[in-house]
Amino acid sequence: MEILINKAIAEIQPEESEKLGHLFMRLEDYFNQKNQSVINVCVDKAPINAEQQKVMSGEDVSTYDSLEIQVVDTKTLPIHTLREFKPLLSEVAATAEKVAIELQSGKTSEALKNIGSLFQVWAVLFQTLSDSSKLLNFNLTSVNVDSSNVEELTKKLTQHLLEIKEGLKNRDYVTVADIVEYEISPSAEKWIPVIDILIEHMTEILANEPTQQ
Repeated sequence: MEILINKAIAEIQPEESEKLGHLFMRLEDYFNQKNQSVINVCVDKAPINAEQQKVMSGEDVSTYDSLEIQVVDTKTLPIHTLREFKPLLSEVAATAEKVAIELQSGKTSEALKNIGSLFQVWAVLFQTLSDSSKLLNFNLTSVNVDSSNVEELTKKLTQHLLEIKEGLKNRDYVTVADIVEYEISPSAEKWIPVIDILIEHMTEILANEPTQQ
């Protein structure tokens, strides 16, 4: 097996008769030392996720021909995540509209499945914002958006999601449909330019960091 990191032959390579699980642990330590984060892994050109890596951990490295890994500097990871996240917002808006229609039409089971995906997407955003503010040492209140700031927008969105959860708990699907249609769907579209502002803010922070000698 040959290891490529960002399309270049890596200085770290498999040991003889090494298991994939051990190799993955060595790579994790290697990237931690270099302050790098993995964003994509392919084995023999096929993408694999963390769960698949666990399943493959007992296999010998000789089973496969190549291991390709894409990494970024850990401090730039939030920017990468936000760039990947941004196109999803249009899908969120469309899904929210679909959920509202399903609830209004009495198709509750279908709506509930789609609501779950909405919560998952927003959870990624909230986690990314939390991680990035800690990693780059900035406060979300300092990122202005029109007459508000990212912290206030996040709290407002969180409140709407809590109201949806409460409505689902009480089986008040009329209220849930209204919140999804009139708050969540428009919020998804409004967050698209907010993501751009966040990326610009983070990029500026990184550009102004002192260069390590």
